[in-house]
Amino acid sequence: MKISVAFTALNEADLIGRTLADAVRELEKQGNPYEVLVVDNASTDSTAAISEDFASSHEHVRVIRHPQNLGYARSNLTAYQNATGDVVAVVDGDGQQTLRDIPAALAKIASGADIVYGWRKVRNDPAMRKVISAGLNISARSMLKWPHHDINCGFRVVTAKVAKSFNTVHKVNYFGPELWVRAVQNGWKVEEIVVEHFERLGGASIHVPWRMPITIKNAYVYLSELQKELTRKI
Repeated sequence: MKISVAFTALNEADLIGRTLADAVRELEKQGNPYEVLVVDNASTDSTAAISEDFASSHEHVRVIRHPQNLGYARSNLTAYQNATGDVVAVVDGDGQQTLRDIPAALAKIASGADIVYGWRKVRNDPAMRKVISAGLNISARSMLKWPHHDINCGFRVVTAKVAKSFNTVHKVNYFGPELWVRAVQNGWKVEEIVVEHFERLGGASIHVPWRMPITIKNAYVYLSELQKELTRKI
């Protein structure tokens, strides 16, 4: 079984080199055929240059650059459309997740899951990030009938069938809720695993205090649109 791991990255120059080195080392240890994609969402720092330099000496690593910032969901779509593996894992490129959790996700896939979400049961984030996620999860349970714990975790694994079914996505900085709605529409089996989570050691989150009202409003509009789609078959 070949696995594609795609790191979404925006201005992660402080972390992307280490993230890629750790990823390749871990995937080699696990022993499955693999590829690593970096989806650079028009970073304005040296994220793309560092990634391309790493890829030049690692045959299983590729870099895909967006010409402009297309949002986090579109980065996931780019990963899905370019991955060649039987299983596709999209992971945030900020070093807060580990590929040591891949085998547990693959076990779920092998037992019949189409999608596996990570659950940051022990989370190493600032209070504001935790508040945003808690609000998103509560709203998703209410509005989208989300049955699990962590709909916006930056570690998700899907089968190639799921990945290749996506042609469009909402233009937002979320993707977990839309993936869940697609799962309901298509009857895909969704599982969840507890994943390790680490403190961010560099770079900066897109979530800043002064944007909190805008973030909350945009999230509500997004979930409301998905709520309408939930009962619509595709």
